[in-house]
Amino acid sequence: MPGVRLPSFRRLGRDAKLFIAEAAVSSLVWGAWWPISTLYLKEAGYTGTALGTLGMVSGLTSVLSLPAGLVVDRFGRKRILLLSWFASMLGPVAVVLTTDLQSLLTAFLVSGVAGAALGPAYSALQAEAFEEDMESGYSLESFVRSISSAAGGLVGWIPESMAPSLGYLSAYRTTLIALLALEAPSIVLLSLVRERYSPKERAGISVRARGVVARFAVTQAVIGFGAGLSIPLIGYYLSVKFGVESGPIGTLFTVVSVVGGVSNLAAPALSDRVGLLAGILLPQAAAIPLLAAIPACPSFLCASLLYVPRTALMNMSNPLLWAFVMRVTPEEDRGAMSAVSQLAWNVPNSLSTQVGGWMMDSVGLDSPLLCTSAVYSIYLVVFYLLFRGFLHGEGEDPDGLHPPD
Repeated sequence: MPGVRLPSFRRLGRDAKLFIAEAAVSSLVWGAWWPISTLYLKEAGYTGTALGTLGMVSGLTSVLSLPAGLVVDRFGRKRILLLSWFASMLGPVAVVLTTDLQSLLTAFLVSGVAGAALGPAYSALQAEAFEEDMESGYSLESFVRSISSAAGGLVGWIPESMAPSLGYLSAYRTTLIALLALEAPSIVLLSLVRERYSPKERAGISVRARGVVARFAVTQAVIGFGAGLSIPLIGYYLSVKFGVESGPIGTLFTVVSVVGGVSNLAAPALSDRVGLLAGILLPQAAAIPLLAAIPACPSFLCASLLYVPRTALMNMSNPLLWAFVMRVTPEEDRGAMSAVSQLAWNVPNSLSTQVGGWMMDSVGLDSPLLCTSAVYSIYLVVFYLLFRGFLHGEGEDPDGLHPPD
């Protein structure tokens, strides 16, 4: 692909490649899991409000991510990563064992607590593995995740083919059990990653990191709240609005992932051409009107033709943003940085998912998508105002990654 810096991917080391292989496995599994599990619970009688409640319970546990991130920076990443991975699987396992709401709420609570530690540990250890070339590492990982998620989306046709004989409920459940088994290699790959980081005995986030941490937390909170209103429930929304099930919805997510993967590879070239700040904001600005137009669509095909470019554009700059944040954050603060990001995103996101589910059931099915579009617009303004100082000098500095003096 002209202009995309593919040759630099060859410089990635052994541990970076292990992370990318793990991304391929886990993205295949979870790319299939989330739409199918949502439709499975819908088939079991769950409403949008109930689904939003499950998301809220899991997400609110991210308040523990900040102390978890400090623990990760103080005691090391790999051991915490492996332990929290096993604990985080309780929620998905519970989904295939019971449809009782109280039982699932308890399991999602435990999984959320584990995820509060897993996220910072994973991100900090991954940043260490990608240290030599972060832009290329994160772009390649995003590409691999997108393509694997695309393959996962096609799994939605498996329960469709089994439904005539088993019924949708049993067909969905059987597929989910198989997906959990496919996730096992993920933990093996993570266990092979080497950790070079030496923990330092100190407390809190260093003064050097506080500026970027605070700015990133604010922007993550705004966009997390906006996304939570509709994006986690988009499969439910499309199923209710257009009467489609896992096959068509999974295929849509496959196309979204393929297009998104290619756009992620193009992100470094876009940044080189227009600068890092514009490279982050311009694609997201183009995505907002596409999302706002989906409620006016008369068919699933029409909605799909808008949702595919919307998602690709909205997520295109994520590798650039994450590479920037990790580069300007000192190594000893990366666990805390990841924790703050996770906390700032998940708490507003989980609360707004509950609100969005209620809005779909009680206000109007389309209303959360329109609200998401409005909040995304606010996010663009907030991000520009907070980061224009950090991302100065893109025209003279090829990286554009210097914090303000």
